[in-house]
Amino acid sequence: MEYIRSHLGAKLLMSYLAVILAGTLALAVASQFSLRASFNRHMGGMMSGGAGMMTSGPGRGPQLYRDFRAGFNEALIYAALAAVTVGAGLGWFFSRNVTATLGAMSRATQRIAEGSYEERVKVEGRDELAQLAARFNQMTEKLEQVEAMRRRLIGDRVDRVQRRQRPERPLHLA
Repeated sequence: MEYIRSHLGAKLLMSYLAVILAGTLALAVASQFSLRASFNRHMGGMMSGGAGMMTSGPGRGPQLYRDFRAGFNEALIYAALAAVTVGAGLGWFFSRNVTATLGAMSRATQRIAEGSYEERVKVEGRDELAQLAARFNQMTEKLEQVEAMRRRLIGDRVDRVQRRQRPERPLHLA
């Protein structure tokens, strides 16, 4: 659980899975409520239009419905497993793309904190993450300029102090 709390990619993946599971659950519940009416409509069509397609004996209807329901539920389980598997794979893929940009900015931030002011991140796309990456690069460019100016000022100060500390040499004319 701590892993999910501390990783954006895991949070995104879990949110995708929650949506998939909620949709699957809604599909299962709705299908169970509409199953009997669907079965009766289907059987009515078979009985009236398909003479000889089905033999109807005593007690055959309830058993037929149980078999139909079992087959339907089995198909629904396979469909739900397929939806969860595909959804998890796509969720992982999409969340990885989101977190890759953030991870690159995080690593670049660490290198900047260590003094590497020329660090930049790759900007891809036009979405909010690309805008964030572009603004991050603008910020690092300004930091690099400020650091260069600071070093020049310090260098100038050191030169002035050193000039003041040098004793004047008398001119010797030969």
